[in-house]
Amino acid sequence: MSSIREDSAPKPVVSSSIVKPAIGANNFELKTSLIQFIQTEQFGGSPLENPNKHLNSFLDKSDTIKVNGVTEDAIRLRLFPYSLRGNAKEWLRNCAADSFDTWEKLSNAFLQKLFPPEKTAKLRNDITGFVQYEDESLYKAWERFKELQRQCPHHGIPSYLLVVTFYNAVKPELQMSLNAASGGRLDSMTWSQAKDLIENMAASTYHWGPSRSVRGSKTGNGSVHMMQTQIDELTQQISQLKASSSSFSAQVCNLCGVQGHDSGDCVSMPMSEQVNALGARTFDPYSNTYNPGWAHNPRLSYANNNNTQQPPIQTQPKPFNQPPCFQPRPPYQQQQQYQPRPQFHQQNQQYHQSQPPTTQQKSGLELMMEQFVQVQGKKNDELTQSVTNISNSVTGVASSVS
Repeated sequence: MSSIREDSAPKPVVSSSIVKPAIGANNFELKTSLIQFIQTEQFGGSPLENPNKHLNSFLDKSDTIKVNGVTEDAIRLRLFPYSLRGNAKEWLRNCAADSFDTWEKLSNAFLQKLFPPEKTAKLRNDITGFVQYEDESLYKAWERFKELQRQCPHHGIPSYLLVVTFYNAVKPELQMSLNAASGGRLDSMTWSQAKDLIENMAASTYHWGPSRSVRGSKTGNGSVHMMQTQIDELTQQISQLKASSSSFSAQVCNLCGVQGHDSGDCVSMPMSEQVNALGARTFDPYSNTYNPGWAHNPRLSYANNNNTQQPPIQTQPKPFNQPPCFQPRPPYQQQQQYQPRPQFHQQNQQYHQSQPPTTQQKSGLELMMEQFVQVQGKKNDELTQSVTNISNSVTGVASSVS
């Protein structure tokens, strides 16, 4: 008997959800180059990937191998795991062992798992709601419509309804061309005949550029150009209005209310007296250079014959010569107030008397503001009219497009 350790030890278990069919050929093997060729387009299970497209691509590659005594299912079942990665490969590994012994079972399970009903409904809506692009030719529109059907081959839409859907999706001028080619009306033909007719007409427009009707139409472009012109004019008017408003507000004085100068340059500001004493003579009895009163001072003499210390001599400074126009400054008094010079006071009174009355200045400001309000109202009316015209133009363009 084995021990508990031996029974609980991990053992290699090799299981696969795919049953590989037996091969009668003894010399059959999958080349490394073939496996790498299959791995160039692996499917990961992302919502942006299409399982049907992956299956078609895989079959195109796997069908390039033909070996006597080896069936197609044997080759496909052996190569398909190499074409998966990520979530898709995890799904295949998590399937029960020996679940798929034929390619049909494997492909059906693959589509049911990785092609949910929500994705089918979305692609079906893309088919039924197909619309031709603005500058798309008949050939490109028909090829795009067929590509939607290839992405969802199980859409379940009847063949006649597919023809009707495409006919209603193209532009009116192309509908007229299809009716003319059918001898009257396209719906008078069978769905197979109508499909062949569309196929032939689309092939004849393979080398055409954008739709001729789009290049020849001028209604939409003219409306857009007119609307763009009106927007440019409106932008220019707004810029002019801002410039005029800024000029008015910048040229009005805040002190006197007169237009034409700033508050710092206003003449009504009080002026201060200035005393320019630079370069005048200094009448200082104690000069910091030389004082004549110190000429006979014994303390400043080098000769001292008595060699005794002289007592300090108290001397009074000599009166200095005052200029003829000098008047001594009276002592400072606490209650003394500043008295301006008579000449400056008279000039200041004459200057203020020459200024116009404040009432006249205010009346001129009021007239200017009234004029500004009138201009502003006119500009507002023009802007309102321009916005109304633009709104009407946009409504007209929307009506023509619809």
